[in-house]
Amino acid sequence: KRDVQTTCNVCMAKFNAVPFHASPGNMFVAECIYVNQLVPPRQFARAREEMMKDLHSQSSPQLRSLGFSSKPSISWQFHRPSWIGIGRYAMEHWICSHPSFQGCDVFNNSFSYMNPPDTNDLEEGWALAPRDKIRDIKMPLHPFFLLKGMMYAYKKLYNETPPNSSWIFDFYT
Repeated sequence: KRDVQTTCNVCMAKFNAVPFHASPGNMFVAECIYVNQLVPPRQFARAREEMMKDLHSQSSPQLRSLGFSSKPSISWQFHRPSWIGIGRYAMEHWICSHPSFQGCDVFNNSFSYMNPPDTNDLEEGWALAPRDKIRDIKMPLHPFFLLKGMMYAYKKLYNETPPNSSWIFDFYT
């Protein structure tokens, strides 16, 4: 059994773990010691682009060996710029990109860009994020958006993996 973290290094209104780790609205408060571990913002977009360019150039057998083969019906996810964090979307991935990330949020409501909650219906209450588990997500996801993909990105961007106490292991299992 792993020691569970009891504090966060990035606090936001709502943390979304799926399809990628993000703070809707890209507004957050973060510890300086955490931010100093991140790839600098001016280098992050290029690092994400290079990582994804490398993955997209892989053959099907190579992707399969990495655990990134998928059904054709969801392969679009692996190429969607907003989901893979390239181009103008890179910075939406930045604050949550380090293996030591532990978010917390203050709203327990689900969030959808297509149907944001009415501000009168928001339930407030601080909690470590994420509040849900991957098994609660009803949408099928490309393997890149699961634990294997997160580990791949952490290794490529930071040459690190999360500590054993990280929430990520419980979330994705």
